[in-house]
Amino acid sequence: MAHRASIGPDGVIPSMGDGKRAVEVVSELIRCSNAFGSLYECKVMTDSFLSLPWFVTSSAELSASISSLFIQCREGRIDVLPAIPQSWQQCAFQLAAEDRTTLHVTIEGGVLRRLTLHSPSPAPRTLRIPTRFQPSILLGTPAAEGDGWQEFIY
Repeated sequence: MAHRASIGPDGVIPSMGDGKRAVEVVSELIRCSNAFGSLYECKVMTDSFLSLPWFVTSSAELSASISSLFIQCREGRIDVLPAIPQSWQQCAFQLAAEDRTTLHVTIEGGVLRRLTLHSPSPAPRTLRIPTRFQPSILLGTPAAEGDGWQEFIY
């Protein structure tokens, strides 16, 4: 029996591997998360970055868990696609990482087809991507390899 939790209009979360439904759920979670906070709580920084206070709810935890399938920031690097199920051969996303960095990623046919990174900082980022997504086709020769990962300085 599959584990199901309440969410969205049909009241269920898709099982791992149901990529189309997972994207619908992630989109709905992102839409709903923007309802937390009020205008008097947000701050517009001098560089036009919008800062909203954040507090943890079940929805936020679920959203963060799903987002961690796509990116994880640790030890000064960004792990891209660290926990995507093998059956997810097509997906696209835009997610925020540390230091106001935004990643745009597209996977088609199980291969990394697009990766762009936007940040106000000119400092290069270390990206670690599973080899199974064939990132070197798009990004060239990796700076390091090992244990099913390729690292790139981007």
